Amino acid sequence: MTTHENQNNANVDHKYWIRLEPRCRADDFSNGLEARIADPLWMLTRQWQTGEFTGEDAGSPIEVLLEYSTQKPEYARLGNSESRFAIDKLPLETIVEQEQYEPTWRERIQIAQQFEQIALSELASDAYTLIHACRKQFPLVIPSRDQWVELDYATRRMFKMAEGKIADGKHLLQSLANKEIVLPSGITESQVRPLIQKLQSWCKRMNITLNTGKPSAWRNQQLDYRFEINPPDEDGVTKKHHLIAPDYRNGDLDWYSFNIIKPADNWQKQEVIKTLPNSISIGGTSQRWWAFEDGATNFGKMDVNKPDLAKLLLMEFVLVYGDDWFSVPLPVEMPNLVKINNLKVNNVFGEEIIIPPARSPDPDPMLRFELFTLSPADPDHHGICDTCEAGTSNFLFIPPIAAYREESKPLEEIRFLRDEGANKVWGVEHHILNGLGRPIDGFDAQRERVQRRKHENIIQLQNELMKIEHQLATLQLTEEEKAILNVLSENLKQQLSQLTEGPKLSNESIPRYRLSTTVPDNWIPFAPVNASPYLEHPGIRLRRAQMLRNNDDDEPTPITAMSRLLELEEDPLLWLEEATVPRSGLRVQLTDQRVRWIDGKTYVWSGRKVTTGRGEGSSGLRFDYYNNA
Repeated sequence: MTTHENQNNANVDHKYWIRLEPRCRADDFSNGLEARIADPLWMLTRQWQTGEFTGEDAGSPIEVLLEYSTQKPEYARLGNSESRFAIDKLPLETIVEQEQYEPTWRERIQIAQQFEQIALSELASDAYTLIHACRKQFPLVIPSRDQWVELDYATRRMFKMAEGKIADGKHLLQSLANKEIVLPSGITESQVRPLIQKLQSWCKRMNITLNTGKPSAWRNQQLDYRFEINPPDEDGVTKKHHLIAPDYRNGDLDWYSFNIIKPADNWQKQEVIKTLPNSISIGGTSQRWWAFEDGATNFGKMDVNKPDLAKLLLMEFVLVYGDDWFSVPLPVEMPNLVKINNLKVNNVFGEEIIIPPARSPDPDPMLRFELFTLSPADPDHHGICDTCEAGTSNFLFIPPIAAYREESKPLEEIRFLRDEGANKVWGVEHHILNGLGRPIDGFDAQRERVQRRKHENIIQLQNELMKIEHQLATLQLTEEEKAILNVLSENLKQQLSQLTEGPKLSNESIPRYRLSTTVPDNWIPFAPVNASPYLEHPGIRLRRAQMLRNNDDDEPTPITAMSRLLELEEDPLLWLEEATVPRSGLRVQLTDQRVRWIDGKTYVWSGRKVTTGRGEGSSGLRFDYYNNA
């Protein structure tokens, strides 16, 4: 706004005000949005004022010469076994996590059906002769009475439907692989051999495995996998780097899952690559102050407290030093161990700067910065060793792992939780597999098993009662024998009445003594015990206990687990390290997994995964109390 004075009249001062208003003469705003620089000198002044010209006397890198060496790992050893497995052709997760178990009844029938389909397509008219011979040699036999009681109703229905119509696929596959089958006349071994290969290939695609006794990397006491890479040979000599994964459990296998036990010096020939460095770009920041930044990331609005050093370092790196960092890509074929020997950088001033490895000899270790390195492990106990030699892991391990894998819903899930009131750790069977290989609720499965056993007891008592009544009606017995049979008959009738009608409740409100409260049948207890006599150092371990089914209408019977994860046949879970189950609890899951490997093949396996639980729990377990029920 400006002011003009009129001096024509000397006696009177007249002041005129002129108002300036910016108005657009057109509806097009493109000229204003172009931000044209009308005054370059003003722009240079603003750049000087904001400190954009302030910098160090350093040049930008334009060329990088990278010298590195590699070493290919060869074998893996699972657990404490002496067997070795090559790791250059399969995903490492498949070798480590592959479960070995007996096929379910549904899988047994599927194997036999698939074999008959392959035989019909390959042998034409001779297929029926081979099929009938297999059904006769390997029939699908009804299990024993104890096994039949353990079968759920859905499996029973399928079993009755397939009985006598199909062979037992498990015994058929084992006999074909071991050449124990008696071939009918007219069928030669050369005709059956391609059938076996196709059947085994189909089983592999369908993730149907036989328990071949392969060593497992899973450790029950720690609830994790343990395996080694490049273990020593039979003479105890380590020719290559000896690595170990001491506690892999989360389903995310990568370089940080490994520790180094013993290094080796036999690196392969050193290689050199020449490339251009790439600037690191970070979203939400711009190298030019007048450019529009991405509003999705606002480092200025980060809520950072003084003790939160990680966020402070991140902000300082992004806002101050982010444009001074560069990346050099190094393509490496997995599996491999990569060691960076030297790094030469040429800048725009023609200078050659040599950057030594991070773990090079340095008088002041505080000036050393390293990130992707392996921790040294104790050769005896395989734990992290703080006093071991520091310069043993100046390389990066690239394991043969899948970048992405498909994972099914949990087939089985055991939830370990602490119960401070009962001083127990409980393994809750949240999901288990039935006889058909399908996940079902653990509590429903236990309740159905109780119903099956109750129904089996009723049938057994009814048969015994019918037998006694038949003896009383048909046999010529003495009065003393009749009296004995009548007493037995009355006892059986009372037992049947208790099983069918349940216990009779009394109207009298007399307190009744209870030895303990009832706990859901799918809760398996682990009690703390003093394991000092069995250990080198004093300590507490969690020992698996057993609950009794304490019902009024039945004798106390032990409650057994129904899941593979808690089974007691081949590798029983009888002990747990006390530190394995934290206060937050654990969830151990069994899932089916599928990956597409670098050779285009598909690999399917079943593996375990341990995740964090949902906190403590309460079973309501009490001992020695009275109630009015």
